[in-house]
Amino acid sequence: LVPPPYQLLRMPTQVAALSHEKVALGRIPQRAVVQDTVVLRNTCDQAVEFQWEASHPLLESGVVRIEPLSGRIAPQSFEAVKIVVEGSCAPCIVEQQIAVLVKLAAVAQPKRNNRSRLESRLEASKSRNAASEASHRSIVSRPTKSRDANLASTVLPGGRQPHLPVPA
Repeated sequence: LVPPPYQLLRMPTQVAALSHEKVALGRIPQRAVVQDTVVLRNTCDQAVEFQWEASHPLLESGVVRIEPLSGRIAPQSFEAVKIVVEGSCAPCIVEQQIAVLVKLAAVAQPKRNNRSRLESRLEASKSRNAASEASHRSIVSRPTKSRDANLASTVLPGGRQPHLPVPA
């Protein structure tokens, strides 16, 4: 029996799938460079991170290059991975597996502070009030039409003119 070149059934807990389970490049002449593309598809609703086995002897010797070696894939998205084989080594048969680790990406939890909900709401209220006070001038210290009419009709002893106190 020959296994199929791609995965036929998806496991329920599987987070990603490769477009080819096996890359068969055939015979490669010496000093030739051959490449193939494999698609790593994220099949879940969360972002995943992948990491190819960088310590594999074929990768360390430079016979095989995988680009990119690691990365992050958005939910229901994919990454095209280029596999390059350079025939710059002694003639050999390459029937080895290079592993790829795929895991769910860590979700950053928002930092919580040690303040109570009441304290944070009071602080937010104070900052809103400070912002509105800067743009809002109180009616107590500013002249209004009604106040101007009242001051104009008022007569003080000694012929003095009434006025509002000057803010400090």
